[in-house]
Amino acid sequence: MLPAADAHAALARADAERKRFASLQAAYAIAGHELVRGEGGELFACKWGMAKRLRDLDDAEAFLQRIGGAPA
Repeated sequence: MLPAADAHAALARADAERKRFASLQAAYAIAGHELVRGEGGELFACKWGMAKRLRDLDDAEAFLQRIGGAPA
């Protein structure tokens, strides 16, 4: 079992990642694309029935800039 401080830090990191994903999802939508998380946690940028697999949130942010989206 994790000490309370470690558990709190883990929850804070998970919450920050969830918020970052939601912000990126909104930025993708504004850019006319969709950012989705697959069942295994992988990320995909989608548009017109096509999908690009992204390694992580940093990769999703870099791809958003390549497609002309504003930073999240």
